[in-house]
Amino acid sequence: MAGNNVRRNGCVFFLLGAMFSTVVIIGLSIWFFTTNRQAQQIISEQVNQTVENNLPQTSENSSEEKPTKSISKTSVNQTSKISALPTGKTLNVQAAHPNGTQGRITKISFAKNSTTVRMEVTNGSNNTIELNHRGKGMVLVDDLDNKYELATPADNPDLEILPDTTLKGEFIFPGKVSPETKFLNLITNHQFGGNEDLSQIPKMKFFISLKEN
Repeated sequence: MAGNNVRRNGCVFFLLGAMFSTVVIIGLSIWFFTTNRQAQQIISEQVNQTVENNLPQTSENSSEEKPTKSISKTSVNQTSKISALPTGKTLNVQAAHPNGTQGRITKISFAKNSTTVRMEVTNGSNNTIELNHRGKGMVLVDDLDNKYELATPADNPDLEILPDTTLKGEFIFPGKVSPETKFLNLITNHQFGGNEDLSQIPKMKFFISLKEN
């Protein structure tokens, strides 16, 4: 009987031990599986966060867009252009003097290094007059404060005009006129001329606009 009880008790302890071992194994398995899932989730989140931090910021993966910097581009065709001076321009620019002298410019032309003015002046006074007193009185002055002196004619350096006669000709002014010039003034006797009724060296000013009509 005692032997049977010992064997019975041994079987019971064996079964209890087996059941306890099974429960422990199942518990450990569940704990390991759960812990492993959490670890995987943590690792996955860290990996995703690293990838997102390394992605370039766009409107789809960034909640706040960075301001874009606009770059203005100027086409070569939009650069400022300077109008070329006319090779020839017909004019009807007139000026008068109190002594009775009448003048008219009919044309202006521009070459590479000179300007030519076609002009006629009638002496309406009773005395001989000069338009280029002392051989250096007639000039062109532009709006940029540049001055161009007349190339003095050898046969009539003072540009004398007898009473009741008309002087016609083309007058050359050496020097390159800037393409930016908007107007010119032709002035006779600009140094010594006067506006008196009896002046023999009349000072007259002809305004020449170079703007397109």
